[in-house]
Parts: sequence; structure tokens; C-alpha cells
Amino acid sequence: MAYAWKPQLNYDTKDYWEGCERKELIIARCGDCKHWIHPPKAVCPACWSDNIGHEKASGEATIFTFTVMPPRGEGKNASVTIWGELAEQKQLLLIADLDGGYEDGIEIGDKLELVWVDFHGFTVPGFRRVTK
Repeated sequence: MAYAWKPQLNYDTKDYWEGCERKELIIARCGDCKHWIHPPKAVCPACWSDNIGHEKASGEATIFTFTVMPPRGEGKNASVTIWGELAEQKQLLLIADLDGGYEDGIEIGDKLELVWVDFHGFTVPGFRRVTK
């Protein structure tokens, strides 16, 4: 079965997905109030300005919350979807898989670093726990 997922490029998302191709985390940011915006939108949710630009984010994050999905088939590992709170701003969340799947002892607040993952021919962000 072929997988038909592909990024939806439009005026608001183009910079994000082109950044992913270059392995750069490009996040929308309001030019007026400097609020970071993800997912990207045409209007700032903080001040309603349409002066939206795009800037490179560090990729540093902490676990805001996560979901563990049980293994899907024999010999498979459990997978973890992370809501990572990016270091640039409180509640600036990026949802991505935990590279390598489930790890014992995963906790909210754990430090994360950005990794790049090939997903059906597209480069997408993922997270890896920063070891203590």
C-alpha cells in the first residue's frame, strides 16, 4: 500500500516546509509583537497583525506532553509522539515523534533536541531526549 501523505504547501506554510528540506526549523514570527506562531498562520494570534515573517528557531525544547502508542505488530517498538515546547517561547509547541521510539523513564519537562527524519521521502522534524 502506497502512503499518500505529503506536506500541504501554501503561502503560510511554504517557509516552514522549505526550511525542513534544508534541515532548518523555520517558525513564523510576528514582525510587530515578536510572538512566535506555530503552526504558521497569516495573522498573529497575540496582536492580530498580518506582519508575519519567518525565523530560524534553535530546536531546543522540553517535553510539554507526550503520547505512547503500543507496538503495531510483532517485533515493533512502541512509538512516542512528543509535544515539544520550544525554548523560544512558552507554549510554542512542535509536535513530532521521539526518534528511536519509547524509552523508559520519559517525563514531562525532559530536555529535547531537534533531529531530522525521512518520512516517506520528506524531511520532517523529530526529537531526541538530551541525556542527563
